[in-house]
Amino acid sequence: MGAQPRQRYRRPGLVCAVGLVGLLGLVGLVGCSADPDPSPPPTYTPTTTFTPSPTATPSPSTLGTHQTPDASCPSGWNGLEVSVDVADELEYLDTIPACTSDGTRVWLRNNSDVVWTISFPTNAASQRTSAEPVAESYRSIVDGNAPGYAVFAPQDQIVVDAPPTAVSLKLNTQLSVAWETHKIAVEELTSWGQAYAVEALRVKGTTTTRSVVTQCTLSGYDIGSTVAKVQAPMDVADVQGLMTDALGVGVAGNTCWQASRSLGRPAGVADDVATGMTRYLEKPAVLEGVHTRMVWVQRGAKLLNLL
Repeated sequence: MGAQPRQRYRRPGLVCAVGLVGLLGLVGLVGCSADPDPSPPPTYTPTTTFTPSPTATPSPSTLGTHQTPDASCPSGWNGLEVSVDVADELEYLDTIPACTSDGTRVWLRNNSDVVWTISFPTNAASQRTSAEPVAESYRSIVDGNAPGYAVFAPQDQIVVDAPPTAVSLKLNTQLSVAWETHKIAVEELTSWGQAYAVEALRVKGTTTTRSVVTQCTLSGYDIGSTVAKVQAPMDVADVQGLMTDALGVGVAGNTCWQASRSLGRPAGVADDVATGMTRYLEKPAVLEGVHTRMVWVQRGAKLLNLL
């Protein structure tokens, strides 16, 4: 049999913003208990399990464990141990410190550069203990605040009032691409001056400036579904094509492109925001960073979703 052609990212003809309905989490991380809610989040097969006791003996099938050091936890909390069946999972688990205070609550911090989702019983309360302004801006667009569900952006910290076995965490490719387009829009608008920086991060109310951030975030979410479908690792050109399509460059029907083109630029700024975002993405350091994060997400989706 001859060699199979390498499957690469293919650009769609049109990118449109969509509502966030039925988000698909692509990587299972921890075990779940049954949720009494009649409409629980989509189920998946867990591949790793939180263990409250760090002295628990791994099962014969376990290839490795990741122990969150107590020093990485808030005062009075203890690190959880996670057992894995595939050793390569450890690099993903290492980015999410997980702790418990008394076995009835879970503390999580997102030290990765991508977006995860958290599911837990709908009657359990959750509190964010830390969030960056950019993350708050992002979540105000993509997180519907549904019971038992939370979007977990980079550097977020959250406490869930539920035992470890009732909390699940998933890597989400669509939300991760949306995070990238959100950051690009915010970075470009911030370069226009303080007034635009404030409006770009506005979480309440709608302005023309804020509309650019919102529409580009949603457009990134829409195009992000293609990442998990690409079998071969994406190279830099693939990722540049993906992000260019997410920003809707030159596509009249794309809402990110439309909003970007309709925003008037201040005196002294050479490019409109749409052109500016494209130039920003073309910077070698920026493009390489996006490429690294997208390959990490793509690999993680396949590594844990196919077990």
